[in-house]
Amino acid sequence: MDVIAEGDPGFKRTKGLMNRNSTLSQVLREAKEKEELWTSSEVTLETDKKTNYGLLFDEFQGLSHLEALEMLSQESEIKVKSILNSLSGEELETLKLELEQLKEAFSLAEFCEEEEEEKKGDEDFTKEITELFSQLQVSSKPEKLARARNTAYEWISTSLAKPLEEKEEGEKQLETEKTENISKNSVEDIHAFAIRSLAELTACSIELFHKTAALVLHGQKQEVTAIERSRTLSQ
Repeated sequence: MDVIAEGDPGFKRTKGLMNRNSTLSQVLREAKEKEELWTSSEVTLETDKKTNYGLLFDEFQGLSHLEALEMLSQESEIKVKSILNSLSGEELETLKLELEQLKEAFSLAEFCEEEEEEKKGDEDFTKEITELFSQLQVSSKPEKLARARNTAYEWISTSLAKPLEEKEEGEKQLETEKTENISKNSVEDIHAFAIRSLAELTACSIELFHKTAALVLHGQKQEVTAIERSRTLSQ
């Protein structure tokens, strides 16, 4: 959220709301609405609109899927509380233990930047996420998320490859091509692409979680247990 706020004044102005009893979708929607008012009341460059995370996240349908996911969460919470209130003794303790295991599965692991940097390649990502979703035994597929991630990966790879190729062609040609490359991929272009890619990736992720949650909660019973699914989804 801090990274998003650095490049998104609208989000930064409403980030403090997270300290209240607001849902994430409410915070993002308020940030989006405030940003729309701000951009309409001031002379704003088109590039500024292209680097607004809140507006882009909504453009990729992230906000609507987030709200739907929160509704499913609230619905499930009500059902769980109702079941807990109806149980007692050993049955209650067994269910509490299972719920604790589900909670642990989704607890955030310590982020290791070095380990993340070692994982390279769009093919590995697509293969890994496809295998994970096959373990869930639901009809939702991660193709949309994989495409968004691969598009970002390819753009970055292409941008990084150009300077390396130029180094082998002499200083004069290097200066000429460097100038052209800067004009094609300026700092503003890179920043805009990074924010847009972040918005698209998070929106696709939320959409996938929403559709998967709906299938898990309202679909037919499968051989896969809730604990197994939670461990798969947490990855």
